[in-house]
Amino acid sequence: GRLVDLVEAAIEHRERLILKPATSFEGRGVMLGAETPDDRWAAEVRRMTGGTHILQERVAAPVRTFVLPD
Repeated sequence: GRLVDLVEAAIEHRERLILKPATSFEGRGVMLGAETPDDRWAAEVRRMTGGTHILQERVAAPVRTFVLPD
């Protein structure tokens, strides 16, 4: 491993990350890097880091098939 600047790494890997408030719930305030323009993502990452937000890797949810009774 190597040390990297977290803010710059988050900006560089925008498509793989989610930025969300540390104390929120129900998906409120969540920003998906893949769906946020580059310039806005960079500005929000720089503004929101410092303990109030969490950067999280985006993971695709598995597809499930359910059978419902008639």
